[in-house]
Amino acid sequence: MNARTLGIALALGWLALPLAACAGAIFMLDDELSPMSVAVAAALSLPFIVGTTLYVYIACKRCIALPHNRLLPRLIFALPLIGLAGWATFLNTTPRRITPDTVSDSPIDKYWYSAPQTAYGSPFPYLRYFDDPIPDRGYPEIGGSLLDYTAVFGNLTLWAFCVFVLVSLAYTLLPPADGG
Repeated sequence: MNARTLGIALALGWLALPLAACAGAIFMLDDELSPMSVAVAAALSLPFIVGTTLYVYIACKRCIALPHNRLLPRLIFALPLIGLAGWATFLNTTPRRITPDTVSDSPIDKYWYSAPQTAYGSPFPYLRYFDDPIPDRGYPEIGGSLLDYTAVFGNLTLWAFCVFVLVSLAYTLLPPADGG
């Protein structure tokens, strides 16, 4: 597939994603992590994650095909991606402490954000370890912890968008594919 065509398709998709997410929110109005909400999150996220992965793969092939004396374009392409991957890994593996006094009340996720907990994931916590049992038994809970698949898809989509932007910028800085 042509990188330009894929990049334009992804850009249009990224522009339409907020509208699709709003439409998908209609299916996720229940506060529980239902199979339908996970399916909608997967349907919205996976095309962007897979498309961005293919976009990066094509960019890597183009960057590797550069003559060996062209170190600067390779660094322009590789260093921001490595930095972003490191930053995302750091943010998603570092625990955060969430207590009622550190967050504002949320009418949607009042129990998740107000219960004292340790959370992993950025910007959407996907793994939570609660100090006390969740007050509302409607939430799926296993041994005082909660794994939110919709937040996993949200994080992957957000970081895929950041990668898409960096690779798109790198495409503008890389020399043409013919080496000229």
